[in-house]
Amino acid sequence: MRCLHGALFGAALALVAAPADAQTDDAQTHDDTRARLHFEAASSHFNDGDYERALEEFRRSYELSGRPGLLFNIGVSLERLGQYAEAADHMERYLASGAEVPNREQLEARVQNLRRRAAERASEQAEPGEEADDGARPPTDLIYVGMAALIAAAAGGIAAGVLGGLALSEEDGAREGCFATLSCTPGDVQGIDDLALGADVAGTAAAVLAAAGVTFVALAHALRPSADSTEDGAADEAAFAPMVGPGLAGVSLRGSL
Repeated sequence: MRCLHGALFGAALALVAAPADAQTDDAQTHDDTRARLHFEAASSHFNDGDYERALEEFRRSYELSGRPGLLFNIGVSLERLGQYAEAADHMERYLASGAEVPNREQLEARVQNLRRRAAERASEQAEPGEEADDGARPPTDLIYVGMAALIAAAAGGIAAGVLGGLALSEEDGAREGCFATLSCTPGDVQGIDDLALGADVAGTAAAVLAAAGVTFVALAHALRPSADSTEDGAADEAAFAPMVGPGLAGVSLRGSL
């Protein structure tokens, strides 16, 4: 395969090196010389695996010489870079250039394969976007919101317990002190009331946040497609718990929607 590879490069090099229709015009000769230099640089980069620089040099050589064989080399470089659609375009231009194309049928098959690979890649890149439009991403966001609410609820419950314990402790102390002697001041009573009120507020907030957290997480799981769902979505289950040559490839909630 390497011999065939080198054969194509050699053919393209010969095309660049040959004078165009025996023209002696100085400008044309200068362009041909530059084209050959770019081609040689491209060949070196390609052999080193630097396909981006090889592509750039092949394009410069083609711009200067217009040799059809360079379209194939450009296409192969694009293929190596994973740009399958553009690679197919250049190889089709080579086939349609009127130049003698060795193994034309194999190259045509290669172009069809590149088109298929380009279509597959486009389909793969389109699928994540389609899933996002169908709501695959929002359930993940809902889980984060729900978990944050549950964490806040836990913190609120702890705060309610601490404040309630302090209020009871203060009340017990007052019963043995100023309550027993009927000498409690408004400030003594106000401190107990403030602690009790804080405990009530924290407890209520914890309950609300816990309910919201469970709701968000349950909803996220209900909206997320199950691994067992069919392709048509009929059964979604929710659960909360450098070769170059023509023709060469180189909480528990369960249910169903």
